[in-house]
Amino acid sequence: MPSKAAGRRSPDPQGSRQNLTFMAIQRRDETPDLLAPRLHFLWARKWWLILPTLIVGVAAFFSANLMSDEFRVNGEIATSILTVTDVNQNIPAPNPTTVATLLKSDQVFRKVRDEYVAKFNAKPPLFEKFTKLFTVKTEILQDTAVKKEMSPVISLSVQAQGKEETRFLMEAWTRVFLKEYGNYIIEEARLKVASLKSENDRIEKVLAALEKENAVIQADLVFQDKLLGEYMDLLAPADSRWRLQRDFPAVTRKDIQQQVNIDQAMASSSNRTGLIARLVATQVELEKNRSSAAPDKAQKVAELSGEAAALQTQIADIQTTIVALQAKVSGLQSRFTQTNREMDIQSGLMKHVQDFMDKVNAVAGAYRQMAEGDMLAGGDVRILSQPGTPELRVWPKRSIVASSAAAAAFIICLCALLLSGYLARTRETA
Repeated sequence: MPSKAAGRRSPDPQGSRQNLTFMAIQRRDETPDLLAPRLHFLWARKWWLILPTLIVGVAAFFSANLMSDEFRVNGEIATSILTVTDVNQNIPAPNPTTVATLLKSDQVFRKVRDEYVAKFNAKPPLFEKFTKLFTVKTEILQDTAVKKEMSPVISLSVQAQGKEETRFLMEAWTRVFLKEYGNYIIEEARLKVASLKSENDRIEKVLAALEKENAVIQADLVFQDKLLGEYMDLLAPADSRWRLQRDFPAVTRKDIQQQVNIDQAMASSSNRTGLIARLVATQVELEKNRSSAAPDKAQKVAELSGEAAALQTQIADIQTTIVALQAKVSGLQSRFTQTNREMDIQSGLMKHVQDFMDKVNAVAGAYRQMAEGDMLAGGDVRILSQPGTPELRVWPKRSIVASSAAAAAFIICLCALLLSGYLARTRETA
């Protein structure tokens, strides 16, 4: 049975005429159609959608012509892939991630901005906005749980206003970076070489002083040893020939080894009588003469007594001298051992310093001065391609701007119409 439109006139308590509201008759088991009434509602007001969309699209298209054209320039740089290998340590190649971080350092961007302002006589742009013109992109070749391998090639791009300005920014960026950080690992190696050389010179001076002191001690020690032996020989010379031997330990410095052996033969003492032996003999003779009753022995006893007293005094003086010489020889020997130990320590330290300096010198030797040219290169980073003058602008895209603005206007108008219809139905229901 076709649905019939029925009208009901609402009472007007004030006597004013009310609009008639017509509602479609709906069966109980019939599902209401929510889409058709809204489509009819929008079709009846289609020009509220079409006209604003056209107006906004056309206005956006012509407004895009008033925007400044932006261009993009691309470039590439490459990091060194060589690794200096040593038995004890590897000096790694430059890390592309580190180079990418250095490319976006404030020091580089400030110098690029200063060159840009001087070149085009322009007002210095805001630093924060200026840095956003530059983009750095690295590529991961292999990423595992153990190792992440980065591509040595780093892609650069600059997007700015003006063809020549954009190209100049890319050229200045790469040039300033190569000048500042093109040898960043090599510069560190050169600093280390200078520091190691200074340390090596200091050790050289310490070793020279120790060697001089060691030589003085050696000479004095030999003399004091000889003097001590002579004094001891005066008191009690040995009947058999004996040798005074002293071996000085080897001193190693760089690739030179020195060892001093002193072998002194004491003079034969078989025909000499020591003071102690003479004193004993004199005392024995003195006792013999004292026990004798002969009257001529008194003078002999006096002479022997005087000789014994003189020998005792002389022996006491020599013993005092021997004790002093022994103390001096002991001190010289202790200092000699100490200087040798210090020389061994300093020689070992010098060897380590020189070994490490040799390794770092291999890196520092790759230093390269920045030279003007098309393809700048440093020891750690080099330019792969120079930028060219861009021909096509990347912004604004007039068709994209116009279509985006028109789509936004259409969506806004559509939402506004649907909202107005919803509010109208809500008001009628109330």
